[in-house]
Amino acid sequence: MTNTTPKDERPSMGKPLTNYPSGDISVPKRTGTKRKASQSWDRKFSSFTDAELANKRTELGKELSVATKELKRFVSMDSQYWDRYIEIARLRTEQAQLESQLGLRKSSSPDDMSWYDTEAAQSLKVEHDSWAQFQSIMRKHATRMQVRLQSSRERFFRLFATSRVGLDLPGGAGRRSKTRQSNMVQSIIKCYCPEPLIAEHRWDPVLRDWVHRDLVKGAHLYPWKQGAWMDEIFGPGTREELFAPQNGLFLHTTVEDALDKGQIAIIPDIDMEPANPMMPDDDLKERQDRIKHWEQQEVKDYKVIVILKNHKAVTKAVFPPDHYGTQNLAGLNGRKLVFLTNFRPRARFVWWTYMNSLLRAAWNSDVKYQHEEVRKCTRYWGTRGRYVKRNQLLGFVEEMGHDVESILDDSSEGEPEDEDGGENGSDEPGLELVEALVQGAITSSTKCGEGKEEETTNN
Repeated sequence: MTNTTPKDERPSMGKPLTNYPSGDISVPKRTGTKRKASQSWDRKFSSFTDAELANKRTELGKELSVATKELKRFVSMDSQYWDRYIEIARLRTEQAQLESQLGLRKSSSPDDMSWYDTEAAQSLKVEHDSWAQFQSIMRKHATRMQVRLQSSRERFFRLFATSRVGLDLPGGAGRRSKTRQSNMVQSIIKCYCPEPLIAEHRWDPVLRDWVHRDLVKGAHLYPWKQGAWMDEIFGPGTREELFAPQNGLFLHTTVEDALDKGQIAIIPDIDMEPANPMMPDDDLKERQDRIKHWEQQEVKDYKVIVILKNHKAVTKAVFPPDHYGTQNLAGLNGRKLVFLTNFRPRARFVWWTYMNSLLRAAWNSDVKYQHEEVRKCTRYWGTRGRYVKRNQLLGFVEEMGHDVESILDDSSEGEPEDEDGGENGSDEPGLELVEALVQGAITSSTKCGEGKEEETTNN
């Protein structure tokens, strides 16, 4: 039978057939404004109207306030404590998604991707990924705490409470001690900056030049806000070096920011690339000998590797054309760090910058070139059981998944000995390393607390 329904009277599936045709149907006019395309991570609220986004923003703020106050009243790490913390992580994840949608709507550029290229959007992406990862970590803690001894529970609770993401419970890290930071800056000056021609200048080994103190930071390689985890990650006594010159360098603020965001990393200054990429095993023994020889050196040399070579922040001109030998961060790739003394940062703390890059790479599995550069780092650092407890690496791989494991499998070495002859720890996966990395990403993206503090002794 032929369908005789006129084309302009074809029934819609949205209303009963008996209502059609109808004379009181009003078809909304098209505004001509195309809704901007979202990315997969912040798409959850893309269908909301502006009013709905505003209401949801208020709602999330109230829920977070209530959940945070309730969490601070808990005195034991029972199931309710972890459930509440998981809920906070979920709300924070949604908050980052919602703020990104608001930013996308307010963006004046017609180009959808221009918003996602901004520093604000990228910070929200890191914030989203960090809190989403935190939900997973908290669920593992909730499960493990049910079977651990009370002493283990109390130890972890103490560590968690002292972290910035632990919501500054009693005994928390609080604000950084100005005296300790001042002493650290002075010790870095003494160790790395001998006899400057101008008193206000500091030596930046990456830029290989003297830089005015207003443009540099006495940067922690291992972040001070995660200092509570150091002994658990690296071994007993390591925390004593948190504010030591072995954990610091003077770095131009642009370089320090790129290192913090995993855009660049610092690696041993040796050649670890296979002579024949098609047959890497041919010179494997020779390359292994190079890294072993490097590790035995009292005075170690390093170089920079650029992870995000195509990132706008990496390719844009940020340095004066007549200084530093490059106008952008991309030009630092492969550059050897130059020191004016034989003093060097502790290798384990330099290694930490590589782990930070590995974390960021795991959150951006679609960025293939980023993974390739991190794989290159792995040839130099390997799994580095020499610098960190074995169980911490196991926990990192377990938490971050198979993609990270595949990168670490590229290591050209087996399990070396501990750097200072200590124990490598148990084979039970530990979560302190990955938790400290995630917390560092959260604090850097949200700039909580002091945020990007000025080093008062530099001014």
